[in-house]
Amino acid sequence: MVRGITTASRQSAVSTSGHAAIYTRISDDPEGTALGVSRQEQDCRALAERLGLDVVAVFSDNDVSASTASTKDRPAYSDMLARARAGEFTHVLAYSNSRLTRRLRESLDLIDLAKTGRVVIKTVASGEFDLSTADGRATALTLATWDQAEAERVGERVKRAARQRIESGRWHGGVPPFGYRREDKTLVVDERESDLIREAAHRVLDLDDTLYGIVQDWNKRGDLTRKGTTWRHSVLRNILINPATVGTNSAGVENCWVAILDRDTHSRLLSRLAPDSTRRTNSLGVKSSKYPLGGGLVRCGRCGKPLSTVARKSLGTVKMACRAFMNGDHPNHAPDENGDKGRVSIDAKALEQYLYEQCVRHLDDLPYWDRVKREREEATSDLKVMRDELDARKAERDRAGRAFIAGIMSESEAQGEVARLDDEIARLKARIDGTQGGPLAVDVWGERRAVLDRWDEWEPGEKRLFFRDLIESVTVGDWPSGIPTTTLPRKNESSAAFEARREGVARDALNKRIGPKRIKWRA
Repeated sequence: MVRGITTASRQSAVSTSGHAAIYTRISDDPEGTALGVSRQEQDCRALAERLGLDVVAVFSDNDVSASTASTKDRPAYSDMLARARAGEFTHVLAYSNSRLTRRLRESLDLIDLAKTGRVVIKTVASGEFDLSTADGRATALTLATWDQAEAERVGERVKRAARQRIESGRWHGGVPPFGYRREDKTLVVDERESDLIREAAHRVLDLDDTLYGIVQDWNKRGDLTRKGTTWRHSVLRNILINPATVGTNSAGVENCWVAILDRDTHSRLLSRLAPDSTRRTNSLGVKSSKYPLGGGLVRCGRCGKPLSTVARKSLGTVKMACRAFMNGDHPNHAPDENGDKGRVSIDAKALEQYLYEQCVRHLDDLPYWDRVKREREEATSDLKVMRDELDARKAERDRAGRAFIAGIMSESEAQGEVARLDDEIARLKARIDGTQGGPLAVDVWGERRAVLDRWDEWEPGEKRLFFRDLIESVTVGDWPSGIPTTTLPRKNESSAAFEARREGVARDALNKRIGPKRIKWRA
């Protein structure tokens, strides 16, 4: 920060022998109040008044270190030296030598400046020595050497203290990892950020979702980063593999703070998001993670090769198509008399809805529903027993805590009892979670068709897993002859009637292009 004379008044300052510049600096100002440099300026102005000098400029580097370990530039200091060399003022005032610099190299530059005889350096607290004499320069260099040594010792102590905090398992300072916030010099779980981490882990591991698909979804719904910027998949990856999420610090010390993810989940994420895995975006033929089809599930009726997802943003449509660059040449794709190369394509949204309806009908013909209902009834009965047992264990844990407070149990006895009960509670919770089932088992039981009503609410990864659990492959044939590819409204036809007729034509085409015989079900 620089304040003082303007460009227009600099020329008059060059020829004036009583003009001074003040330089202030403080290394650490976390609050940004600038109170330290303000006090230095006041003391320097008092010195200027005693020396009969007019202050024409003030240069200030607030919250900037001058030690050899600092990598920050000092723009005000550099500007002050340049203007001093230009002769804009005859004196440089500072509170102490260490405010000017703690680097021996920079002290030599100041001495060279003073040796020219055009600039005198004065300080409030460092005493007086004449830089125009050998003894004065020797004294200044001695002080500069000790200033630099002290700055380096401070840096060593700070690093050692930080290393000790890390090795002892305490938070070592700095920016808290995503998912946490700093509170009383320790880390506590941030509710919003930790929920995002758990959601991402679930979608990656359980729903086969991609990092790109997750961040696109978050950006769209407004769940932005801590700084309010849009997400990138590389940022999310670094967060998910960060050991801080399981309570481990950078030195490998475990249980330093409350974990967001359990170690098994974190280990699975490390394996899934390993460097080789990040290069894979999706299965063959899948366009991003926004669409549940592709990946070899849907195949061309002519060549048998996979159809890939093609999004046409200009038209607002998404198609599954047999693409030459992926499937190559095939005799069945030879052009006909009209020049059509016979590449099969189909509307992806319509195919998705059609396949889902076929899946539900297929399940209607299996003893699946009776088995699901029976298992759910048994699980519900077991669930009540387990929940009652869980409540009982929680009550026992509370009683152990009260017994310690009342002096009935010693601290070690209470800790042992609480640890035993915590293990039982965790085991019961795991058993209860295991009986809940996935989205299909929960939603379909009882009301078979209710799941169809919620289909649009499912994530693409959930839909993709649903199809792959039931279907081995789907073969799409050519557009049926005799069915028009474009349906136009008829004269005096109402909108509702036109939409119904168009949907009927599309459904007729789907039944002929796919039909039950072209869907290969899994066992």
